[in-house]
Amino acid sequence: MWRMINDNVMGGNSIASYSRNIWSGYLNPVDNYNLGFVSLNKPIRIENKTKEIQLYIHALTNEPRTLILQLNTEQYGYYKPSIEFTIYPNKTIYTLPLNRFKLFFRGNWRNHNLEYINKNQINSVSLILADNNPNYFEFSIRKIEQK
Repeated sequence: MWRMINDNVMGGNSIASYSRNIWSGYLNPVDNYNLGFVSLNKPIRIENKTKEIQLYIHALTNEPRTLILQLNTEQYGYYKPSIEFTIYPNKTIYTLPLNRFKLFFRGNWRNHNLEYINKNQINSVSLILADNNPNYFEFSIRKIEQK
């Protein structure tokens, strides 16, 4: 089950809801810093043989949006293995290879790919919308698989 965390935990005022596999709302970037975000978090265990994650998500609005999929682990301190990808209205399956993940923390990316992710330490995944676009968003999240 997905759990929602929005930017109001840091003083923001983005609005989102998640119900019956539909994630929707408005992103509201804070002040001049463009720091608004909405996110979903789901417990997961990554199998050692996993080479990529397939996310089945469909945009229900006509505008492409950029999301971040983050693997939550303490392996790198505050930085988390993450990958940025764009959701398009006519596409549903997104294949995200683990060897393309980079380290991310609060809007900062480290520019090197990860050589090794300790899959045993991953305890959840997060979907983060922080593309500074204040327009309405709506996604249907069907499932997440390991390949």
